[in-house]
Amino acid sequence: MKRVKNGDRVRIHFTGRFPDGRVFATSSGREPIELTVGDEEIMPGFREALVGMMPGESKTTRIAASKAFGERHEDRILRLDAKQLQDEARPQVGDVVQLQSDTGIRMSARVIEVTGEDITLDANHPLAGHELTFEIEMIAVGPAEAPN
Repeated sequence: MKRVKNGDRVRIHFTGRFPDGRVFATSSGREPIELTVGDEEIMPGFREALVGMMPGESKTTRIAASKAFGERHEDRILRLDAKQLQDEARPQVGDVVQLQSDTGIRMSARVIEVTGEDITLDANHPLAGHELTFEIEMIAVGPAEAPN
């Protein structure tokens, strides 16, 4: 049987949990997800957990925040005048708004407080700062073109 290495295309099932056991994402009940091991979009700790697995193997791995979605950064908490947002409707707590920096970089931010004419946004990834646990089931391993 083939062990996973960087560059392989894999099919997996997974369940992601917070340390208290709450599920934040799962592929259970759906088709397995396909991904290429080593892609930059995959968090480093998850990539590391996949390497060396074989089809039919399952594992549970804990991933530190620094190897998951990163640490939370207080400088990503932004207080803006509501007039700076181009949306016609006034955002509410929990809404996600799109921002663009002076250099053209686009990012999403979650509204965490609305007071008077000020809106406080959190541009951290929603899972930043969390240690995460993943249950992973390796379904198939293949070359980058397609899994077996």
